[in-house]
Amino acid sequence: MKYTQVVILCEDLQQSVFARTFLIECGVEPNRIRVAPLPKQGAGESFVKREYPNEVKRFRQRAHRMHIGLIVMIDADNRSVQDHFLELDQALR
Repeated sequence: MKYTQVVILCEDLQQSVFARTFLIECGVEPNRIRVAPLPKQGAGESFVKREYPNEVKRFRQRAHRMHIGLIVMIDADNRSVQDHFLELDQALR
């Protein structure tokens, strides 16, 4: 599918490079990929969880007129993937 835009919300530069490269390899045009600003310092995980509701709000405002995708990346080093899903779901409430 040709997306109008794909947004990547992630913890650090390494994740953003990985996700961007993956999307390009899958056929997404590079100029259609936007990486949300990365955290300047501190814990990337808390940054992603704090920014997630804002990105989802932007996504929902434009999703009805655009083909848009949102990719969220968080390391699962300390907790399970399911725990992170629950935390992101709670952040939207």
